[in-house]
Amino acid sequence: MIKITYEKLMNASSLGCLHRFFASTLTLPAWKKLRHTAAACDRELAVVGKKHEEVIKKHGGFPLEKGAGWQFPDAEKAQAFVQEWNEVAKTEVEIDGDPISLDDVTKGDLAGLDHVHLKPFFVD
Repeated sequence: MIKITYEKLMNASSLGCLHRFFASTLTLPAWKKLRHTAAACDRELAVVGKKHEEVIKKHGGFPLEKGAGWQFPDAEKAQAFVQEWNEVAKTEVEIDGDPISLDDVTKGDLAGLDHVHLKPFFVD
């Protein structure tokens, strides 16, 4: 299993690292280890997305126009949201799959620092 926090998973997704990683060509043994991992990441990202919405609503948040962020009724509720959301983001989850060696990526467009954001997906 691959252990990763929601925060690291969301960062890797939003930066495009996950997409580039799963679009890469892997050795056959590595592919076998990760064949269900992309779907598992998508499921966890959906779960954390729902949790995000729940925490926002819990603290009275509402969306700004044109999807430009969130507004809260007062500073106390905004601060309470930030504290609770930071705790949720630190939650470690297990993703189906096993870490692989960076050498198992035989072809792809991984950017220079992608391996840093994808560290839980690679063995040391």
